[in-house]
Amino acid sequence: MIRKPRGQVSRRAIGGYNLDEAADWTTEQSDELKKYIKHVVETELDCMLPFTRQPRNSIVSIREAALLRFPWLMNYTDLWVVNDLIRRRLQLRKSELRKRNEALLATEARARASRKSALEAAAVAV
Repeated sequence: MIRKPRGQVSRRAIGGYNLDEAADWTTEQSDELKKYIKHVVETELDCMLPFTRQPRNSIVSIREAALLRFPWLMNYTDLWVVNDLIRRRLQLRKSELRKRNEALLATEARARASRKSALEAAAVAV
């Protein structure tokens, strides 16, 4: 069994680890599993909530489905690689959603300012 390393995934600067190195899997295994986790996280979980706030049954369901699809995951104690991938995908997706929301808000603010300027200019012209 491959045990989870100390620290947090993708936090090498503060004692964490690189998941691909720690998991010791092939590029093909990594790509397939990451693609699968990305899909299920984005379709089955609320990406604005952290891992610890997700419904437990949803996490269990994803872990079980991943194990059925990728039997080699049984080599990892407590499926820590699946948990790490879910956590990481949630973090990344939340960041993407926040950036998209901020961009939309900025666009709306610019549009409001533009409309206000046009109305003020029209009022001055009258």
